[in-house]
Amino acid sequence: MKFLFNLVVSRMSRQKTRLALILLAIAGASCLIVWTVGGYQSLFIEAVSQESDYMGVYDLRAVFLSTDSGAGARRGAGGGFSGPFTRNIKKENTESTPEKDSKKNGGKSSRGKNRSEVSRGKSFRPALTENLIAAIEKDSAVIQCDTMSPVRAFVYSQNANKSDSASFIDTYTDRSDVPVGIAPQLHRQGLAAYRKVMGTPMGMGVVFTATSAPEPVFELEDGRWLRQNSHAQEAVMTARGAEKYHVRPGDHLLIITKTKEFQFDVVGVLEGGESEFYIPNDMAELILDERPAVTELGLKLRVLAEEFRDRWQPVLAEQSPGLHMLTGKDLADRKKKELENESNLFRYQAVSGTLLAVLASIFIIFTTLNMNVSEQKRQIALYRMIGLTRGQVAISILIESLLLSVPGWLGGLLTGWLLLILSTGSSVVLNGAMLLFSFVCAVVGALFAAIYPMLKSMRVKPLDALDSSDENFLLPSRRSGHRFVIPLATFFGLLFIAADLYLVFALPVATETRAMLHSGLGMLLLVLGTLLLIPLLIQFVERAIAPLLAWFMRLNSPLVRSELSGNLGRTVAVAALLAVGGGLFVSMQIWGYSMLGPFLPGRGMPDCFAAFLPVGLDSEFVNELQDMPGVKSDEFLPVAVEQAAFAPGSVTSRADTQSPFANVVFLGADVDRAYAGPRPLVSMQFLQGDRSAAFDAMKTQRGVLITDSIAVDYGLNLGDRLKVKHPREESVVLEYPIVGVVSFSGWQWLSKTSGVRRNFGRSGGLVFANVTDILDDYQLDRFSYFWFNSDKSIAMAAMESSLDRLAQKNLAVMENREPYDKPASSGQSAYVKLSTRDSLYQSISQRADSVIWGLSKMPMITLMITSLAVMSAVSSSVRARRRQFGIMRAVGVTRFAIIRLILLEAILVGLVATLSSFLFGLLAAVGALKLGQSMFGTVDPPLILPVAGLVLGLCLTLTLCLAAALYPALATGTKSPLDLLRH
Repeated sequence: MKFLFNLVVSRMSRQKTRLALILLAIAGASCLIVWTVGGYQSLFIEAVSQESDYMGVYDLRAVFLSTDSGAGARRGAGGGFSGPFTRNIKKENTESTPEKDSKKNGGKSSRGKNRSEVSRGKSFRPALTENLIAAIEKDSAVIQCDTMSPVRAFVYSQNANKSDSASFIDTYTDRSDVPVGIAPQLHRQGLAAYRKVMGTPMGMGVVFTATSAPEPVFELEDGRWLRQNSHAQEAVMTARGAEKYHVRPGDHLLIITKTKEFQFDVVGVLEGGESEFYIPNDMAELILDERPAVTELGLKLRVLAEEFRDRWQPVLAEQSPGLHMLTGKDLADRKKKELENESNLFRYQAVSGTLLAVLASIFIIFTTLNMNVSEQKRQIALYRMIGLTRGQVAISILIESLLLSVPGWLGGLLTGWLLLILSTGSSVVLNGAMLLFSFVCAVVGALFAAIYPMLKSMRVKPLDALDSSDENFLLPSRRSGHRFVIPLATFFGLLFIAADLYLVFALPVATETRAMLHSGLGMLLLVLGTLLLIPLLIQFVERAIAPLLAWFMRLNSPLVRSELSGNLGRTVAVAALLAVGGGLFVSMQIWGYSMLGPFLPGRGMPDCFAAFLPVGLDSEFVNELQDMPGVKSDEFLPVAVEQAAFAPGSVTSRADTQSPFANVVFLGADVDRAYAGPRPLVSMQFLQGDRSAAFDAMKTQRGVLITDSIAVDYGLNLGDRLKVKHPREESVVLEYPIVGVVSFSGWQWLSKTSGVRRNFGRSGGLVFANVTDILDDYQLDRFSYFWFNSDKSIAMAAMESSLDRLAQKNLAVMENREPYDKPASSGQSAYVKLSTRDSLYQSISQRADSVIWGLSKMPMITLMITSLAVMSAVSSSVRARRRQFGIMRAVGVTRFAIIRLILLEAILVGLVATLSSFLFGLLAAVGALKLGQSMFGTVDPPLILPVAGLVLGLCLTLTLCLAAALYPALATGTKSPLDLLRH
């Protein structure tokens, strides 16, 4: 064994450059394994190891873990339920009319009053009652009971960089002298800067915490704690918030909500905490114009936390469903479970990255050993002549694979560990499971990759030492074998791909079963099919593209034609190696941008959607809005909006009616002007139903159009009846016949940013209805939402300012005061959310780009790692053909022609790898799109080929191939004919 070991070391030492490249490639693959798996595991390690960070100074925390998502839970949002219901409502005594109500109220209709109350409604948030808080505080086991309340607003800092997501005001000045309740010009400046950097905000700012705690809730890192009940505008940052906003004690935060702005002084920094910063309770009441809803308690106890929890939990479950008392361990376990449920994307990235690394390692070692056996055939035959057995020759190949893989594995461990430390910012311990997994992937994969080269070396005979033929000058009989190999490989490749397509499109089983089969068996068939088609792609490139490149590079075309097929096995291995990363890069690009398509607002959506919240506009101001400069008055549409949950038992699919999505947003508009006229403002694609019949039914039969997401997720289709609970009285069920199912591109983000989600944070889809039906069913006496096109005569910032002034004027008239004064004691204030199609498109595109390219990083890294193996493969190919190049130089071929010939071979290999990558990526993306319908509320997204990304992938592959071939080409081209022939 010692002799074999020394023999292998001697053989490897003569190829130092190739050895270094292979070790780097294997180390890179091992590093990728440690980085991806370690990064995924560190999420859970952090969740468990930082239990104290969840508790701070408390023994127990009372938090809401789940809430009833039904509309009934939001009762009281508009001040109670009463009023007339006149159409198709499943409740007794619903014959009330506006005229009857007017008589009962002395000639004044109560309907308008109720609608006004509804329009001022606010979204429901689960909260603890004062009685329950008081009861817990009186318990003798309680030392301290502190309340926590969420507050949402836009937050800006004076120190953050302009490109940072925490700050978007171009010029910040001290605002301590500015009274509360000013006009929102400064807010508009900040919002304009925000949009310039980040696009349209996806909500109303960030959420932070108001607390009654008299002492720090976590250990103080710097400064002091808040002064309660002092009316001081103070904030204490968590370490995460201080880093995000780049502030320390003595700095300031600017907080803007609706039409108010506040400057808060940063007085301290906490070591822990999940919120970004804390403010006193009394300041939260000033910001919100109401007492903040308490959603969490922090408890210090005289008794064991488990004992107190067991005694109080039944009381909490009865009085506040969803409220639970949790210890630090409970919160850590829950955090870990949330990570497991919500990190599917990261898990997929970790798994795919690991598989890429394993495949890369196997391919690198396989191609290296296989080429070594081919190159050293005569040397191995000489070993056989001096007495080495077949088994000893095979063991020498096995030793070589271990000498390649073990140092590479150790180097990858060290590099991956350092990357984890740099990326996580903390010390990371490589546990035994990670070490074992990376060892199996790197070393066991190397042993598996050595099997075929071992068998190949055992077939070498002692007489082969006398064979002086060059393997690259193929005999006619060997070339003729390609005529049978390529058609056979093509047949089975197409057969395997067809089998996967059958699984995706035609197999008569449930979609979930097909998705499972495609993810396992189908992807395997797709990989095998693509690999088997590579010989056909090689033949295509040689015949169709190689002559053109030969003409361009001034090389002899017949000489170039056999560059790839001269050693078919080696070319297939190298192309497959590159296709590992390239294929997943292509699939990520196509899948990502195809999934993005349905989210982008199309031309069927008007330019602008304005929401006047929370009170809407009186009719006199609607006319003023229509005539406002910049608004096309003939393309202006008031929209009646309401959000309602599905009635129990009203859906037929597997979807849970208690999920946060189990509701719809109604958009009521004039049918002729909005949808049915010759120039409709809102256009949509009908998937079910007849367009003309649907519009007639909307005007005469209370018909509605639903988006395709509702049809897929909740099993509602043409001819069914949509049943929803009234948002402010759960016993009232409203029904609407479904007269069409439509595709309306971009509805998800429109509903998210425009303020139409009145009662729920999420929605299952849009419902288009006749405006009178929505006004009557939900008692809306004024419009709050408007769709219109802009004539582009004024800038959006100027239009936003005009809309703000109109909202203030409207509110002042309602409260009988002068415009722009401090809001009345009612606490009402007015603001406008203007969503534009262009800003939505830009914002969604920017966010999607960051996500898609983030997912594409792993395949690109793998592609770069495998390029090291490509360099080794090209070097081996050149080394094996040095005698051939020597003969060419001897008969008059120039040095530069030899260099061009080697570089041309690399380009051709890159083209083969690119074509196979595109084929695999396209088929994989098509399968994922087909089986992932209704993901994120999309249905059957269109296939989109992102030209920029695909061209970048092509250029990257070709660049890596050229870079890999540059050194071997220069090293060979600079040698004399005698040096080349001496080999």
